Amino acid sequence: GNYEIRPDERSDIVYIIQFMISALSVALDIFDDIEPTGVYDKKTENAITEFQKLNGLKPNGIIDRNTWDALARQYNQIAGNSLYSD
Repeated sequence: GNYEIRPDERSDIVYIIQFMISALSVALDIFDDIEPTGVYDKKTENAITEFQKLNGLKPNGIIDRNTWDALARQYNQIAGNSLYSD
């Protein structure tokens, strides 16, 4: 579907996204630390916008299918990385 997650939204999926962004920030050192709260706040929006820029996506802070796929792909790469799993 074309489900989109937007700033100020509160949901479990936002929590998962924040968890993934947080893991990426630790592994890649590119974003501020994000505290997973389930609330799509300004800090999360900034990190997502930065992530979109780095991945050639439209940097609008809205998590659409393309942004989600890119996020999941990168998270899976670091989560599957033997250096990262301790």
